[in-house]
Amino acid sequence: MREWHFYDKVYRRWIVIFIGARKEMVKGLERDGFKEMDGIEDWINGAQGFHIQMDADNNDNGNRCHVIWMPKLDLGTLVHELGHMVMSIFETIGVIYGYNDQEVFTFYQEYWFNEITQTIKKYPKGRSYRLVKT
Repeated sequence: MREWHFYDKVYRRWIVIFIGARKEMVKGLERDGFKEMDGIEDWINGAQGFHIQMDADNNDNGNRCHVIWMPKLDLGTLVHELGHMVMSIFETIGVIYGYNDQEVFTFYQEYWFNEITQTIKKYPKGRSYRLVKT
């Protein structure tokens, strides 16, 4: 299992990318204090990737966290899951986006795509930080 942790200073939430076996990803989330993990393995069974928002009341550190998991790095899947992540973050904080204001969505998605792919290239074995109370 490889994982990379990022902190979004603007919207104050962690973003964690996991690449590898599902069971190892679940163990990583449990290690970081996330609760209510029952059924997550069944939910993602057969998936090429997924995004999930972990709310602050679902972990020991009080963090909002967005998790993207893929069994192997696939850029198309990463873009797809980043779209889900951006929608989830914007919905949570009340950012309005649509046809007439697409740029706010696409710039934020582009930012995370570049940040994640550059970091994976620089740290191919992973880059992890202990999730701390924010």
